[in-house]
Amino acid sequence: MGLSWSNTNKFATGVKFSGKQSKTGLTDEGKELLAECQSLGITIDVSHLNDPSFWDVIESTTKPIFATHSNARAIT
Repeated sequence: MGLSWSNTNKFATGVKFSGKQSKTGLTDEGKELLAECQSLGITIDVSHLNDPSFWDVIESTTKPIFATHSNARAIT
């Protein structure tokens, strides 16, 4: 399940297509939703989350996550 689609909602902040990115991550309601999803076995899709929301998911979960569609930022 995705927590946001490139917009801010009551759960998370999505990554914008252009312009300055928000530094806001998961809200308290978003953290509660994440915990409930984990308890129900629902996997979180981190696609479309901004960096702070992505890292909040990483830091708050003990279950696998996935990104259904993403791009590399760099190839080294």
